[in-house]
This record gives sequence, C-alpha cells and structure tokens, in this order.
Amino acid sequence: MPLFKHITLALAALAALGFALPPPAGAQSTQIRRFVGIYSATRQGADSAQQLLKLELDPGGRAVLTTTYPGYTKSAAGAAVYPQIEKGTWSVANQYAIVHFTRRANVTGNGTHDTYKPEDIALTFSLGFRCTLKLERDDANLFGKDGLKMQGHGC
Repeated sequence: MPLFKHITLALAALAALGFALPPPAGAQSTQIRRFVGIYSATRQGADSAQQLLKLELDPGGRAVLTTTYPGYTKSAAGAAVYPQIEKGTWSVANQYAIVHFTRRANVTGNGTHDTYKPEDIALTFSLGFRCTLKLERDDANLFGKDGLKMQGHGC
C-alpha cells in the first residue's frame, strides 16, 4: 500500500477517535484578516443618551472600543460627559472573534485621558453579510437583550 494511503487511513482513524488536526498555518491568518478593521454602531444608552461606538481590531491582536455621546457635553447633574475608551486584545476561535477588554478610561480632550482602570469584559462576535459584526455573547451583559450589530467601514 502506498505511503499516501497509509497516512490517509491513519488521519481518518484519528479523526474517528475525536482527534483533530490544527488548521493549516495560512487558515488562521485568513480568519484573522476577515475580522481586521474598523466597525461602528449607533445605539440608545440606558440613560437615553445616544451612543456612537467604534471598534478597531488590528492585525496584531489589539482591540480598542471608543464610545462617544454625540450632542452631550454635560450630564443631567451638570457633570462633564467624556468619551470612553476601552482597550484589550482579540483573537479568532473558529468563526468567532473573541474580544477581551482589560482596561478603560475617559478621554478628556486632545488625545489625553484619565488613568486607565482595570476591567474584565469578554465579547464574542460573528462576522455576517456585508461586513456586519454581530454580538453573539456578552459576558458582562453590556448591551442587554437587543445585543449589538456593528457595520464595517469600507465594505
């Protein structure tokens, strides 16, 4: 029996036993490239303020979520309203992008921000039709029952 058939039979036997081979080296980078980009969404916040969300997923595995509040400079109590920035990492697992935010700060103006505070938030997205990110899992329940859909830029 030729060597190729031996290898094929051995791989089939391993698969039948539940063993899986890792994806080819190029497959993981292809999945990553599918998700890399900038995505945005507009939604109503819990306090009825409109929120503009911008999520950046870079090829190096860094994730940044910026939340701004268009038209709001002061809260009902008179406190200043600043955009929020959350930073962390992201990776691909099967057809999902897992985003893990580990720190948050308020942007106070001209590219400056207050001190980052630790956080631990994991979001799982799927990539849908026409570059739409759909939130599939929200461990911190940030986006409630309506979830979140974000549109990719340049698609």
